[in-house]
Amino acid sequence: MSRLIQPPLRNRTARHRPSLLLSVLAVTLSAVVLSSAATAQTGAAFLDLGIGGRAMGMGGALSTHASGAEAIHYNPAGLAGEQGRTVQVGYQSLSLDRTHATLAGAMNLRGGLAFGLAWTHASAGPIDARTGSGELVAGGIDDTEQAIGFALGSRVNEKVLLGASLKVLSHNIDVDVHGSGESSASGRAIDIGAIIVEVIPQWRVAVGARNLLGKLSWDVRRGSAQSSASEDDLPMTPYVGVGGTWRRVRIGAEAQLYDVRGVSQARLHAGAEADLSPMLSVRGGLHRVGDADGLGLLAMGISIRPMHSNRLAFHYAWVADDLSAGGRSVLSIGGVF
Repeated sequence: MSRLIQPPLRNRTARHRPSLLLSVLAVTLSAVVLSSAATAQTGAAFLDLGIGGRAMGMGGALSTHASGAEAIHYNPAGLAGEQGRTVQVGYQSLSLDRTHATLAGAMNLRGGLAFGLAWTHASAGPIDARTGSGELVAGGIDDTEQAIGFALGSRVNEKVLLGASLKVLSHNIDVDVHGSGESSASGRAIDIGAIIVEVIPQWRVAVGARNLLGKLSWDVRRGSAQSSASEDDLPMTPYVGVGGTWRRVRIGAEAQLYDVRGVSQARLHAGAEADLSPMLSVRGGLHRVGDADGLGLLAMGISIRPMHSNRLAFHYAWVADDLSAGGRSVLSIGGVF
């Protein structure tokens, strides 16, 4: 007579741990969706520009494939995916004299726990100063925004990676006109994410949310020594991503709920990349399908690795601009050491 042998309690607990983690994330995301639908989010729009030529060349669909320094922005869980030290420097040139620069680094020495630090700077200007009637006056307006992100990623087991990051934000608007005031803001936001690998062979799933609890607190000072205070909510963005490899082509897609003028709207990023040789990769995708005009914003990019490895890589991407004022170019340099 055969006996039914029960697996050890510890093994059964480990087996159900991914399901428990996913349940917690699902409840968190549900709360985010409900709260974002009721609130208009307008602050820190520069965070939506992304970082790195590789990610933007794929339309921004990197939440499942994110690793190293890029993961700080796209999915902090990816920090725990690969061991080593990584660094990335990026620059974007946009229409209407707008610029966007980033510096990010990550460290994962033992594979189980990883850390990341990122700095993002965006500016527009100089902007002409005008009176209420439209008359041009001497001086100008400088608009600058910054974010510093601290990220942590952890490998729970062979299939589940978790991560979180804290972003500290600042925004300054300086009016270089006699008798005018200035405006400044500070704030914070939290990102969370998870990656479940090998859901089916060579495919993975990402789930998370960006800009949780995000707020900017404004202090507006007028030339008459008066001041006022207000708050902006950041666009809380829950997302689900799917990515994998098909015939040596890496494919990624990410569905989001993003606030558009006070209304939560579904949108999609999608892209693919292929290694043509150890030295050259090409990619393309669609960015912001659903809230941009037409089928979304076309994106394309290229990477060159002069050492035939990821130790040093130069990335370039071009993304269409929904302002109809020309596309934006994204340049970045990444290194692994």
